Amino acid sequence: MGYQDSRTSTTPSIVGLVGLCLVAAVVLWFTLGDGGSRVSAFLKTPASPAAGRVPSQAPTASPKPPNCEPAQVQLTGAFESCADPTGHCDRTTGTGTDYYGLVTALHDLRHRYVVHVAIDGAYHGPDGYQLSPWGDAGINAHDGISKILLADQSGGASWQSTSGFLLIYPSGRGTMVDATFQRVRGAIKTGASPDTLQLTASGTWTCLVS
Repeated sequence: MGYQDSRTSTTPSIVGLVGLCLVAAVVLWFTLGDGGSRVSAFLKTPASPAAGRVPSQAPTASPKPPNCEPAQVQLTGAFESCADPTGHCDRTTGTGTDYYGLVTALHDLRHRYVVHVAIDGAYHGPDGYQLSPWGDAGINAHDGISKILLADQSGGASWQSTSGFLLIYPSGRGTMVDATFQRVRGAIKTGASPDTLQLTASGTWTCLVS
């Protein structure tokens, strides 16, 4: 007559008892150990970026040129500023009737510029004149080149026109339109970038000619 193995009969009861204990432990952890909030926090944790990937950064906006008043001259490039004309001009004499020249001034918070204007050899009255490089030639060289020289009285630098336009009006008003200048005098740092050696001016001056 057969009989049941006592070890076989007790195995299911032991497994059931262990399972019951595990269920009870989980219930206690949720109720007493704040397990629910931990699970919720885990589910809300953002996923970390994939290995080897660097989160992209938003591009940084480049500085904008200053917003100058209509009566000011806007200077950009080596520095940014809005310069005020002094409103006074001194006429300069040239070598012939095809000469136009004057000296005026601009100033901002840090600089004061003496502005030398010369159309020497190609002046034919109020009109627009293109500015061109003039290298080592003097401002009154009678070479037909329209020229502007900005002499910074506060820092000792000088800026020589190389491109752009100069407009002369019958009223004695003058306008620089995107006039580009190259630094020709003054302290220049070793290895200075081209941006620090160029200046662009746009704006109008009105003169009371003495």
